[in-house]
Amino acid sequence: MSCYIDAFMELFWHSILPHIEIDQIASQTGNPLDNIMAGAFVLVKQGFRLDASTQMRNFVYKNIKELYFPKQPPYEQGNMYDVVDFAMDYMEQASEQFRAMFQYKCSRYNMCFEDTEHCWFMPDDTVRNTPLFITFIPSVVDKFHLSTSSDQSAHAITHLIGYPRLKQQCIYCQKLAYQYKLPHNDPAFVFVIDKLGAVPNRTDNIIFPYIIQLYSQRYQLHAMIHSTSRTGIHYKTTAVIHNNGGCFLACLDNLSKPGITVITENVNEFYFHFSSNHSSLQKKLKII
Repeated sequence: MSCYIDAFMELFWHSILPHIEIDQIASQTGNPLDNIMAGAFVLVKQGFRLDASTQMRNFVYKNIKELYFPKQPPYEQGNMYDVVDFAMDYMEQASEQFRAMFQYKCSRYNMCFEDTEHCWFMPDDTVRNTPLFITFIPSVVDKFHLSTSSDQSAHAITHLIGYPRLKQQCIYCQKLAYQYKLPHNDPAFVFVIDKLGAVPNRTDNIIFPYIIQLYSQRYQLHAMIHSTSRTGIHYKTTAVIHNNGGCFLACLDNLSKPGITVITENVNEFYFHFSSNHSSLQKKLKII
């Protein structure tokens, strides 16, 4: 019943940590969650992936329930929990330096509804962090037709990041004005949550592109965590794994042997192979 831990860690070990200096971050921050992530990754690189999983599980059961997650009921051994809840809890308690790689920093920007040349920043506004996880809720899925086309995914994400809100009067003409969030950075990675599979009577899935342009940065789909049913039951990770100068797409599942199954070396066909070979799985969490 630990797959919610395993799936999230497999995503990090194979699709994120090979591209960052986690040892340096952990030594600078001293954060316990940064440190355990770095230590487990050493085991993975040495070929002891299952030992790394055991280390992470023991850390969660022994320490996190008392020290780090006061808002969440304890993660107890033998019980099943949602991978998204665990991911949010873990990232919330990681160091600010670690979280910064996944987070947009935005300032508030105002624009007149009648005259787009009437625009201004909040005079005393500070740059603020957006939520770590961008969530596709059903209303957004339907608004941008994400279950029938991948073309609108970037628009949906930028809409959720900069979500316009109706504010007070325009300071120039006193007409209505909208307020947007204007990003100041391009994070190294972006988490996207797909909540469509948790909605009763919805059988469609979000079509997500392999390459996506968000603001000035192009992102590539790195990994996806998915469950075997709408209520969770069992979580698996599909990830792009880099190896000896090349890369391949694999499914990681610690309940099966050998635990890693190579799907294809054509990683640009990520979604095609996922939808064809895993049509019964409900997608939960993506990292791009």
